Amino acid sequence: MRGRQSVWSNPKVQQRLKRFVTCADEVHYLHKRAGRECDFFRGFSEQGHYGKNGPQATRQGIYCASPSGRFLGSVNSNDPGRVIAMLDAAWAAWNKLPKKQRYLDPAPTDTATGRGRRGEPLYPADGLACRIYVRDLPRPKQAPARDWRGSAWNTDTVWFRKAEARAFLPAECKVGAQHDVPRALVERLARFCFIDSVRGQTAAYESKQIEQARLRVTVTKREGSKVFVRFEGATHAKAGARSVQGEIEGVAGFDLTKGRFEEFQMTLRGTRRNGTRFNFRQGDPGPAPIGFALALADPADRTAPAFWWRYWS
Repeated sequence: MRGRQSVWSNPKVQQRLKRFVTCADEVHYLHKRAGRECDFFRGFSEQGHYGKNGPQATRQGIYCASPSGRFLGSVNSNDPGRVIAMLDAAWAAWNKLPKKQRYLDPAPTDTATGRGRRGEPLYPADGLACRIYVRDLPRPKQAPARDWRGSAWNTDTVWFRKAEARAFLPAECKVGAQHDVPRALVERLARFCFIDSVRGQTAAYESKQIEQARLRVTVTKREGSKVFVRFEGATHAKAGARSVQGEIEGVAGFDLTKGRFEEFQMTLRGTRRNGTRFNFRQGDPGPAPIGFALALADPADRTAPAFWWRYWS
């Protein structure tokens, strides 16, 4: 999100991007896994800004390459000036590239010995997919930071299969009925969703680090096949000095005939403590307030959750 705010919203960057075809993907997958797209990415990223640091170094950043896989330029920065300079240099390199070297000929074939496992095919079309938003909440008697950190926020997704989505409701959905959501599903929220990624990447929690994970559902209304519920609960994840603890509230509407949620809103207001290597909490360990909001994802948005491979393994 920091890059979107400082770089991709910049008018000069947007003007230059008209020369390029832009795309985004999960860098760890492309860097470490097997498959045609991974081989293609490594072919040019090894020549980029982190390539000299060895095969184990991250390849995170912005890359420009020709359709044939020729390296044109790269940078890892949230400074629009540096990105503009890289884009201009990449465009100049493209214009110098002979036309016969610009495109793949013949069409690529998959020669990889193994295939990487991607998250997108696991999208639960008949289940529950939510978009997650996380940000710092106002702190009493403390003004927000004056730089990008003062308005930082982040986003992710969370998925539940059809049977898991139905497990958010009582077996018999009559008004007043209550139900405790299975702990494994609440743990998925506590471990992978309610994490302090406001300013940057952070680690998930292990199951043994979840000290509390409860979510009670109450049926509040019934209109034909549509059931309306209220959520109340709490989670507490703690890994050493790092933790997130808070109270859950929410409402949802489920169509029993269609077998899916048509409304879903959930929030967690809580407290976070300390940080991890890459989430920019140096000098700001807290405790401090943090907020999370979940809502139904756009069906066209099939972006896999950050820790999808740990859901159903």
